[in-house]
Amino acid sequence: MRNNVAYFRKRFGVTQEILGKEIGKTGRSICKKENGEVPFTQLEMLRITNYFKKFDPKTDIQTVFYRDLLEK
Repeated sequence: MRNNVAYFRKRFGVTQEILGKEIGKTGRSICKKENGEVPFTQLEMLRITNYFKKFDPKTDIQTVFYRDLLEK
């Protein structure tokens, strides 16, 4: 499944390690999930979206996990 986690993480200046700690995972786990090797669970998607909302309250789960930000 395509996701935009790396885009938002970099936009907000968050490392994989920091994001991992926020949701109870390792940085390596976040790397594998960002690259599509391992899927995000629904709970992880919710936790990540809520974490990113701290930086931008308009952030939503659709944009982080489902919308293709590269589409024009």
